Order: sequence, then C-alpha cells, then structure tokens
Amino acid sequence: MSLITKAAVPAFLLGLSMAVGGHEVHEKVQDPGFRPASEFVLEFQDSIDTATVAVLPTIVRRQTRSVQWSDSQQQLVAELSAHDIGSATSLSRRFDPGPVTGRSQWELFNATLDAVSELVRSDEIEADYVVLLEVIVPTGQSVFGIQVYILNSAGRNVFSFLLNSHHQVFADANLVAGDTSEAARSAMIEAATRLAVTALVAQIDLAKDCASRMAIAPVKPAAGVLEDFESGLGSGSDANGISLGFVTFGDDNTSVSIATTNEYPPKPEDPDGTHVLKMNLDVASWGGMAKTHTNSAVNVWTPLDWSDFDGFSLWVHGSSSGAELYIHILDNRHPCSTVEDAERFGIEFTDDFSGWRQL
Repeated sequence: MSLITKAAVPAFLLGLSMAVGGHEVHEKVQDPGFRPASEFVLEFQDSIDTATVAVLPTIVRRQTRSVQWSDSQQQLVAELSAHDIGSATSLSRRFDPGPVTGRSQWELFNATLDAVSELVRSDEIEADYVVLLEVIVPTGQSVFGIQVYILNSAGRNVFSFLLNSHHQVFADANLVAGDTSEAARSAMIEAATRLAVTALVAQIDLAKDCASRMAIAPVKPAAGVLEDFESGLGSGSDANGISLGFVTFGDDNTSVSIATTNEYPPKPEDPDGTHVLKMNLDVASWGGMAKTHTNSAVNVWTPLDWSDFDGFSLWVHGSSSGAELYIHILDNRHPCSTVEDAERFGIEFTDDFSGWRQL
C-alpha cells in the first residue's frame, strides 16, 4: 500500500458489505459523565492539589421544588479531602437555582450553571474554586441525573459535568430509594454524592490522560510504501480497551481472519519471498479488517499527517466473485476520546476482476 501524494489519518479499513439489514445494540457510555469543553481544564488539573475549594450545599431537585441537603455537602467536603482534591471547606450560602426549566437535562444543567456563575460573580467567595452538586430526583424515589459544577472565583465554568442513565457508572450505581422512608431517601442521596466524587476523580484522570495524548505530534511520513506486510501484523489495545494495530471486525454471524503470506500468484514487480496480507471472510452482513497507526508498543494511537498527499493506492487480488467491498480512511479522531469516533471517508468497489489490480 503506497501514499500517492491531504489528512491527519489514524487508520484505514478494508471490508466487505452485503445488502443485509442489521440491528444496533444500545450500549452504555463508558465515560464517567459528559463534560463540556472548558479553556480552564489544564489550569484546574495543575492547581487542584493545592487549591482552595468552597463547597455549596447540595441541591436536590424535585419535580416542583428544590431543597438544600447539608448532609451531602458535608459528605462532599470529606470525600474531596480524602481524594486530595484541593483544600475543601463547606460554604454557608443560601442558593436558589430557580425553577426547573427546559425539556432536557442539558438545558437544566446550563440554567443551573448560569445561576451558580451569577452567584459566584456577585458574591465575594474567598476560594480558588466553587463546587456545587445537584441531584435530580423527579419523584423523590430515584435519581434521574447528577450534575457537578466547578467554577473558578470569576464564575467561569472550569470542570463541570453531568451524569445520567446513558453512562455505565450511573447505571451500575442503581440510585433508587429502598422504600418511601426519609432514611431510604437519605441513603440514596448519600450514594449519589459518593458517585459524584467517583466520577469527578475519573474525569480528572481522563483530563490528565488527554493532556498527555495531546502532546503526541502526528507523524508526517514521506511518500512511498506505507505498509509492506514484512513485519507481521502487530495488534494491541489502548488504555480504554480500544483495539489497535491490525484488527478484524464483523457482525455476530461473520468470521474474519488475517495473516501474512508469501505464497500467492505473482504480483507485478514483486521480488521472490515478498509478503502480502491475506484476509479470509465468511460474511453474513458486514466484516473486514482495520489498521490503526500506533506507537511501537501498539498501545497508543499515533496519527499520521497526510496533508502533503492527495491519496493512496493498494494492490488487490481479484477473483471475479462479484462481492461488494469498501475502503475507508479514518480521519480526525479526537485525541481525548475514549471511544472510536473518527470521521470516515471511503469508496466502494466490486470484485469484478481477476488477478492483481492496483486501486
């Protein structure tokens, strides 16, 4: 496979597709909540060990009213201190976040964030960061969502995030009151507070990991052979369990295997003993193989900068099977992602030729 002569490209895929309907399995997001971008993340993670942190009373949101939960506030102070997240103290401030507004948790999250920001800006709070926990319990018997707000002394969002049933850690916590008693509800809020801190610690770890990956500069290869298959098919996984290197994929009823071989019909200009990639496919709906570019240990994504090139070519040995195949290039994966979220650009072609052909 050769670079011909534009794109930061982390991977390519070669696969087989057939006109067979599939189904999509709903999976929980493994991230510990959704955290919108903030320009203060690096400053926060660099200063959090020594920063002063003021914790507001926890807001427990009901359908028609909100209450302040001081027990959760004190628990939050203790757990932040136990995890060495700043020097945390409780802040005695009556705070009314306003009525429940919007039709989604995201709208409520932003409304409360604006209200907390206004509070911090208008009040002289002597702390580097202000923390508020908001627990949404529409019926009082189960937690619908958790929202953690972290702002700096100027009232700017620094590290706020939300959790709900789309996130695996939230689903696993099963935040439901055992009965209708006040003790059962208190235990539920206590568990929600504990989960909020667990998610915050995980978010901080992710931010540190992201910073280290942002420092990985894309490799800018020269034109020439991109992969000659003479060094085997290295494979591994990153810290989030995403498969890297040479990997296969397919639906549940598909089998795919790959290997290198030097036993094949002669290819133009190939010297004796040259290896090629051999892929065996038994496809029910879809399947193929992928090559993600990595470090030598095959455990860290290492993107390639193809901005000097116009495309790439590869040789395919056809058998006139009539099979529909495709080639995808994966581009612009977010360096801080914990999932495979790259853009895809590709073409389809038909195995309607015999012997070697350069595509």
